[in-house]
Amino acid sequence: MAPSGSAVSPGVTPDISGLSPVIVYRDTLAAAIIAQTPDKSRSFKLNLSGLASGETVLDLDCAPDGSRSAYIVVQGQPFTNRVVISVDGQARSVPFSESIRGVSWSPDGRRLAVALSAFGGTNPRIVLVDPATGGTTDLPAGQGRPGIPQWSPDGTRLVFDAPLGKVNQLSTLKIGDPAPDQITHRDQGAFSPDWSPDGQTIVFATTEPDGLAEVYAVSPDGSNERPLTNSGVSKGVPRYSPDGKQLAFVGTVSVPVTSAAPVLMHNLGIFMAAADGSGEQMFTDLAKDAWLLTWCSAGAWLQHDWEQQ
Repeated sequence: MAPSGSAVSPGVTPDISGLSPVIVYRDTLAAAIIAQTPDKSRSFKLNLSGLASGETVLDLDCAPDGSRSAYIVVQGQPFTNRVVISVDGQARSVPFSESIRGVSWSPDGRRLAVALSAFGGTNPRIVLVDPATGGTTDLPAGQGRPGIPQWSPDGTRLVFDAPLGKVNQLSTLKIGDPAPDQITHRDQGAFSPDWSPDGQTIVFATTEPDGLAEVYAVSPDGSNERPLTNSGVSKGVPRYSPDGKQLAFVGTVSVPVTSAAPVLMHNLGIFMAAADGSGEQMFTDLAKDAWLLTWCSAGAWLQHDWEQQ
């Protein structure tokens, strides 16, 4: 990652001609950020050589048109974190004193929603960042620590989870309104929502009475709540593909007790399914401990600081 105002080191520019949307995930064991096509025919790795010692990339999102990207860069000792916005090969760093939960580009690519909270979960807030200037505008996020906000396709609202009572629930916030509106009231909570590209559905993860988490769907007004999956794989962070036809999510990997010791060190993988939850299959394999970040349309963001594998 280059410092603010400097050119991002290009290396060998990846060829993205004819490239389909990619699934972006963190390979924890390899300390790598990977972007891969759903058919696994092409894979890219984020070049982290520009990071300072002890820094790591926690989250990533890209603008819907593929023109730009943003990363959360975190360092543990001493604790620092910043949002790095990469546009046209230039990187701007926007530091925050609070913990950054996640970032999300608006549909028009002109604003970046960032979820923040101080240590201990105090002073939670969501801010809009202007990628051109780094300036921020506070939004009312309620009392709880907000999760990663996701934009409605028309750019007028955000959906996010936050503690409401004993568990997290989903709320939507219309930009300009004084407060968010709660849309779920589940005893087991609701987490990690995402908005469908047609604007008609919000998917989220929730814990079932048996202790496993499944993917559910709900209308933006809180009606028509329904389960999408029921496979015995505990799931989280459901995310729609850009065309709305597929879902990707994090899931527990069933590891046989006779497996080798290195395999037993982890159990998280990326799964894919159709938008209605059918046809579930594993995307990553047991060689990786994978955490889903997002789907991204191919574009200029992949041509700066990424290397084709």
